[in-house]
Amino acid sequence: MKGMKSLVVGIFIFSFNCVANSCLQFNCLESRIDHFIEVLVERDISSPNLKKNSAPKILLTALDQISKSPLGFKIYKKSQELQKKFKFIQVTEQTDPDYAVAFRVGFDNQGENAIHYSVNVEKWKEITLSGKPEKVGEEISTSTLATLIAHEFGHTEIGLKAFSFEKHPISSFKDVVKSEVIAVKHFENIFRQKYGIPLRRTYFKEGDVFSQALKLSAHFEGRSEFTAVLPFLAL
Repeated sequence: MKGMKSLVVGIFIFSFNCVANSCLQFNCLESRIDHFIEVLVERDISSPNLKKNSAPKILLTALDQISKSPLGFKIYKKSQELQKKFKFIQVTEQTDPDYAVAFRVGFDNQGENAIHYSVNVEKWKEITLSGKPEKVGEEISTSTLATLIAHEFGHTEIGLKAFSFEKHPISSFKDVVKSEVIAVKHFENIFRQKYGIPLRRTYFKEGDVFSQALKLSAHFEGRSEFTAVLPFLAL
């Protein structure tokens, strides 16, 4: 009987450890976020308010996919270590009709771990490509919400520290290129490789996918709290 009791206790401890390890590896990034949605105030698109709410299922699914990769595990661990969470801000067609804020980090003074995103990835693709032929290696067409979020993690304080990168101010085009190389090579492509999605081969030179920079700058001039130079600005 004593041996049976020990066996039961052992099974319980083993099961508990499996659940704990499963959480650490597979399904915990959602526990490291606070979620908000942009809402208009008297139809003023320049200064939307944030309303805290539950993250939509599509985002939780994307976070779960990222959590199941080495990328997600390291980001989760660093988030715990720093005792900091990510701030996910969902933009809408009303607050961001041209999708200029979607998939950006650090805008509107929301902090170094704030990720603006959209659930309508297909519309974002359409606007980003603007009816033009996709550049070889650009891989906008193969983007998913998870690949886009994985990329944006590479512009956050938590994400950068998880891979021992130092933050640096964005004050020149070279700074932008450096920031994007890190986000693509060490974040997005790590996730893409895990799931067999074609790797991105662009974002590394002038005249590449930075042609939207002027359009973005014009858009952000209407946002009262936007500052052009932020440590994790992702044009």
